[in-house]
Amino acid sequence: MNLDEFYKLLGYGLVSLFLLYIVAKSVRFQLGVVEGLVGYTKKDKAPAGQAQAEQAPAEQAAAEQAEQAVEN
Repeated sequence: MNLDEFYKLLGYGLVSLFLLYIVAKSVRFQLGVVEGLVGYTKKDKAPAGQAQAEQAPAEQAAAEQAEQAVEN
């Protein structure tokens, strides 16, 4: 193996690493976009829609109690 082939293989390796870096950054960016559309933030443990859905039954119960109090 002569020096030219070595540099050629080294160049292929560096270009491959650079392309993998670009792909990884692209996937991470897309993940951020999807999380933004869903409403998930790093602080949340569940997407925003699920957190609101879990709070809804408690609010419903409070509304039903208020309606019963008005009826009585």
